[in-house]
Amino acid sequence: MRFGELVGLTKPAFNFKDNTISIFQAWDYREGKGYTDLKNTSSERIIVVEDIVMRLLEEYAKQLKENEYGLFFYVGGNIKSVTNEDANKRLKSILNELEIQEITCHGLRHTHASVLLYEGVDTQYVSERLGHETIFTTMHTYAHVLRELRTREEQKALSIYKKMLDKKDV
Repeated sequence: MRFGELVGLTKPAFNFKDNTISIFQAWDYREGKGYTDLKNTSSERIIVVEDIVMRLLEEYAKQLKENEYGLFFYVGGNIKSVTNEDANKRLKSILNELEIQEITCHGLRHTHASVLLYEGVDTQYVSERLGHETIFTTMHTYAHVLRELRTREEQKALSIYKKMLDKKDV
C-alpha cells in the first residue's frame, strides 16, 4: 500500500476470515486534515495478505481503542495518524537493531513489487495489487526487474528449442 492508504485503514477494511484488506480511502497524513481520495480509481482494491500477518493484525485489532476517525494505526492520546517520517524513523531503528540494511516504508512497497515480479507473478496482477492506474505504470516503474526477467525468459526459450532439437536426433 501507499503510506496514505495504510494510515487510512479502519477496522471495516480488514476481513480476517478471508485474509483480505480493502483499500477504499486514504488519510492525509501530511496536512492531518482527515480522509482524502485515493490516487486513482484503480487504487480502490482488495488485497490478499499472508495468514500470519492477518493473525497479528487481528490481535492488534482486539486491543485497539476506538478513536474519533476510526483509524487502525494512530499515535497517542490526541489521536493523530502515524506520519511517514515517524514510521521511517521507527523502521530504521528496528533494522539497525537487527543489523539489516536500511529501507524506507516506500522502499518496502518497491521491494514487495520487485520480489513478486522477479518470482514470476503476472505483471497485471502486481499492477492491480499496487493500485497502479495502468499496467504501463508498473512496467515503467519496474523496468529494471522486467529487463532481467526478459534475459531469463530468453534462456528458457533457447532451452526449449534445444530440447526439441535434441529429441529430433533420437
